[in-house]
Amino acid sequence: MAWHESKADYASTLNIRGANTTMKQKRASTKTAVVSFRIGNEAYDRLNQASAQAGVSTKVWLEEAILNNRTRIVERAKPSADLRTLATQINRMGNNLNQVAHTLNSAQLAGTLSRDECLQAIEGLDHIRALLNETITYARQG
Repeated sequence: MAWHESKADYASTLNIRGANTTMKQKRASTKTAVVSFRIGNEAYDRLNQASAQAGVSTKVWLEEAILNNRTRIVERAKPSADLRTLATQINRMGNNLNQVAHTLNSAQLAGTLSRDECLQAIEGLDHIRALLNETITYARQG
């Protein structure tokens, strides 16, 4: 097994040699890596069929199979339209809460709001955020 890293672009290659295969992994960033390897057409078709039957992407299927030793992957239930709508609305509310918190912090730094008033208001925002998270959890359960 060899590891080669280029300092110029942080790209790296990992060569794994095994039963008639060579797998190369190119790491373009620290968050993700590109993994590529060759398989026969029949294996490719079976892989795509297995991931389609599981209702997940081929990437997710392979990650589960390789990293968690799971080849029987059950399709995850898709969220209902109501839950997606609720999640979108709560995300928007969360963005609004962040904007209010930013305004409170700015006012406190500018001296127009005392530190205690700012902390009290932010505690109220945290309480609202907790209620929103509880709403999502409750909606997911049933």
